[in-house]
Amino acid sequence: MKKEKLRGIFRAGVCLAASLMAVMIGVYLLGAIIGRENIDSALNGHLIQKDPVKGAFFSCMISMTQNAAFIGTTIVLARLVWKKTCLDLGFTSLRKDWRELVTGIVLGSISITSVFLILLLTGSIKIIPFHGLQEKQVRILFLYFLSYIFVGFGEETFSRGGLMLALKETKSKLLVLGIPAIVFALLHISNNGVTMLAIGNLIIFALLAGYCFYKSCSIWLPIGFHIFWNFMQGSIYGLEVSGLDNSSLLEAKVVKKTVLTGGKFGPEGGVGATISLVLAFLYVIIHYRKKTEGEFFHE
Repeated sequence: MKKEKLRGIFRAGVCLAASLMAVMIGVYLLGAIIGRENIDSALNGHLIQKDPVKGAFFSCMISMTQNAAFIGTTIVLARLVWKKTCLDLGFTSLRKDWRELVTGIVLGSISITSVFLILLLTGSIKIIPFHGLQEKQVRILFLYFLSYIFVGFGEETFSRGGLMLALKETKSKLLVLGIPAIVFALLHISNNGVTMLAIGNLIIFALLAGYCFYKSCSIWLPIGFHIFWNFMQGSIYGLEVSGLDNSSLLEAKVVKKTVLTGGKFGPEGGVGATISLVLAFLYVIIHYRKKTEGEFFHE
């Protein structure tokens, strides 16, 4: 059993190293095409403030490149090295599991909306008056939605599909859920304004997503939750997404810095997100209560 655990951890390490290398190569090549200065300006938010459409476009290009690298590396390792299929990565038939995707979309939307309402009702934020949806905003929203789709698929395919599949051999629920959650949180360690509470919330988020995959062997609920948590947070409510700012339908302004707002990292670094994620976790525990424990480890 010890040998299997070590082999599983080694596989996860290879998956992490190969994926990060692919991301770095991808971003380097993208920089050679569109200019390194455009990448830096998009990442630090300067381009978004200067030219929102151009900023959204380059942010989308960066996101697509990074997450295509995550997806591609994970699939290559699974198919060619581990001799597994996309089904093993959690990509079950949507005809059968479409309810999982819809549940994730609804749960992610409700969860982040509850955080937004907590901030609004406590006077931590205020909404700048809305002057109508213009064509430019529609293009920006589309680009960010596309970006968040890639983020949802990329991070879930890697963190849940790849790492959890690699650790499956350990037969340890603690390792299968714990290691990917910690890795997922640490991937955001360099984001603007990150705090220990933010890291804690990211771990809860990852444990929630991992538990869904562990119980259902399907990745669709985590993907739906991830996409709409980010999209609603950043592009609809105008809140920072893991320390990253972007153009949005509404414009929220922090008027009172509290443990709820999360500072520069955004509400994901606040207590409101902690409460919302814990409640969402309780829901998925109830949602999967009839699933037999240990099905994930069955071939």
